[in-house]
Formats: sequence, structure tokens, C-alpha cells
Amino acid sequence: MRFVVLDKKQMGSLAEKVQQKDPFREGQWGIAVLADLRGYDSGLAWIEDGAAAMENMQIACRSLGLGSLWYGVYRRAAKEPAVREFLQLPDGVEVLGITVMGYAAEHKEAYSGVDESKVRYGVWSE
Repeated sequence: MRFVVLDKKQMGSLAEKVQQKDPFREGQWGIAVLADLRGYDSGLAWIEDGAAAMENMQIACRSLGLGSLWYGVYRRAAKEPAVREFLQLPDGVEVLGITVMGYAAEHKEAYSGVDESKVRYGVWSE
């Protein structure tokens, strides 16, 4: 995985580029999560690796009292070309998403419930 760290000014510029004022204008920082696929031979495993990295960033933010947001980019036609251009990515480098970080305007309690209707035991059943 590769990462590009964005400061508040860059986040504002990116907001203009992707025409999404929120969340980029509210974030203090962002970290773009990338994969250099040139010479990469592990198929789509980079998506799982990148997702784990983004989740770990969000957990770290929470532990530091910061807010975070997962901004998905990969295979999103309305977002991906603009983000690629903004980050000046060469061919063969893919962007999974951007973890937007900052001081949260509000603090929400962590989700603690489990929707039992979505849990199956042993095998899938209707």
C-alpha cells in the first residue's frame, strides 16, 4: 500500500475538484490509500489490504478523540477520475479511498448492537 497525506488546504482544493464540499472542507487532514499495481501479482488482495489500512486509521482516530470518515473512491465513476487527476496518479496506481480526519463537530456513541436478523449459524438460511 501507498499513502498520500493531504493537509487542510489540499482537502479544500480536492473538495472543489470532486464537487463535494462535505466532508473535505470539514476535515483537517486526509490520507489517500493507494496501491501500486505495477508488477503486482496478487490479484485484488490490495483492496482488502487497503480496507484494513483505512479501518485501522479510523480506529486510531477514535482512540485519539478525532473524528474520521471513509470516502470510497475505487470504481466510483463520479469520483475516481477527479481524485486520480488531483493526486496526479500514474497508470498502474489505484486509489481505494481517502480517510478524512479531523476534530468531530459531534461525538456519537459507538454502535454496540447486533442485528440478529443478519446473523446465521452454521449455514446460510432464509
